[in-house]
Amino acid sequence: MKKHLLTLLLITIVVRGVLLISYPMGGFDDDQSAQRFLISELLHGNLMVGNLRYNTGYPLVIAPVVALARPFGRLDDRIVLLVQVVLASTIPCAMYDVVRTRYNARAALITALVLALDPFGLQWAHFSLPVWLVALCVAWGLWSVNRARLNQKHALQWIAAAGVLFGVACLARWEAALVVGGLGLTFFWLGEFQWRKRLAMFGVLGTISAGVLAVYLAVIHYPSTGMWKPSCMEGLDRILSVRHMSVPITAENGPATARLLNLLTLKPLREVTFTGAASYPGWRKPGPWATPEEQTAFFSQPFGIPDTTLTIDFPVNLIYYMGLCPTDTLLTQAVNEAIRAHPVQWASGWLVNAGRMLVKMPLGNNDGYSTINIYLPIYHDFPMDSTGNRLADALGFRKAPTDYFYSGQIVWKPGIRLLSAIYNRWDAFYWLALPAVVWAVLSRKWLYLASVVMLLPFLLFASAFNTVQPRIYASVYPLSTMLIGGFIAAAFDWLSHRWKTVRIRNPLHSDLDHAT
Repeated sequence: MKKHLLTLLLITIVVRGVLLISYPMGGFDDDQSAQRFLISELLHGNLMVGNLRYNTGYPLVIAPVVALARPFGRLDDRIVLLVQVVLASTIPCAMYDVVRTRYNARAALITALVLALDPFGLQWAHFSLPVWLVALCVAWGLWSVNRARLNQKHALQWIAAAGVLFGVACLARWEAALVVGGLGLTFFWLGEFQWRKRLAMFGVLGTISAGVLAVYLAVIHYPSTGMWKPSCMEGLDRILSVRHMSVPITAENGPATARLLNLLTLKPLREVTFTGAASYPGWRKPGPWATPEEQTAFFSQPFGIPDTTLTIDFPVNLIYYMGLCPTDTLLTQAVNEAIRAHPVQWASGWLVNAGRMLVKMPLGNNDGYSTINIYLPIYHDFPMDSTGNRLADALGFRKAPTDYFYSGQIVWKPGIRLLSAIYNRWDAFYWLALPAVVWAVLSRKWLYLASVVMLLPFLLFASAFNTVQPRIYASVYPLSTMLIGGFIAAAFDWLSHRWKTVRIRNPLHSDLDHAT
């Protein structure tokens, strides 16, 4: 165990260290900028950061770290990045301990190394996004549940700790509630506990994790928005989902769709924008952003001719003049009509997109998502300038461009080139998730079955309510990567056993070995 942990520690330090030197904290896209705005609000003493669009779990957790880093001036981003990287680096250790105590040390080491070397999972601590935080809570929540199995006397205390972790995960991404529900159901498979204890464990996990959400809703969200509903993004996300399934959104689908297409022909009275710090407080409003006079003028316009080829993306005009929640309701109705009108097309797209998430195959650039927007910048898409220092340039350091991702920070060219080369060749590895899921079900081992029950509902829900974006399905990457690691370990054990069997059946090998 000590040798394994030392090996894991050294590999983690080297790999994470290269990434830490190569890539600073970056990303000025709207989602990350909104997270930074919420953090800034918290640091200025405004706890009313509840809103109807962005999750607040990440700002609530990381704001104290940002506050402690502030006195260090320009190094504050590096300090926050270091904290996120160190925390994210503990995920392989948590999974090592879980697999070791349940099965064997060799399987644990293989699983942990797969997690520690997975370039997909490594990158998310470099973003101001909740992805790494959800993954961290899922990994350590599963570890806490495993501790409950090992220490049955204090099982409920360990389950309560898992409930807190999963509650934070749900604050960071609402869909994590499906992971909690899936894990809770697996408690009923634990034969070493009496049924009364299993029910108690299920109740404690659900009560504690739901309690974290309830405290947030009562203390922060409702006072901020005036609504108990945690989000008004269902329709907006689902309209993107059906769009990428190529499900037609036409007036023939139903009256809600016809009304939506007519409203989209109305022209805004002035330019409407939803990016930048000035717009973020508006997401606390469930109703219109426009004044009553602006609303009257907007809706007094005659409808134009609906564009039947229109690609509905983010109807900013309707959000401004109607309000986020009314627009969301209309979009939800339109999506439901589209599904009823084209059920087979939607169902096939739903399953295909869930499969894409399982094997980590995002939508391509032709679908409106640039590679640089969903991953750390890759080498051939990343122009770099001289630092102005000969020694730094000779060591491979460069100055990042000032764009929406970075603002002139120093990066390390060899590390960027190395990650880009590895990442482009790692895609085939993720296809092992398909046989790994089948193996997990057939193995009937609680840990791997629980991972499947936690993972698949999350992906199916995300497929139905969102697009195939890495920042969505990366939240549960420890589960899929652990399944792959367990599958590889099982295959290695099988091959090792077969090899020993062949050698025993053929004594010639033994005689030759002895002679040698």
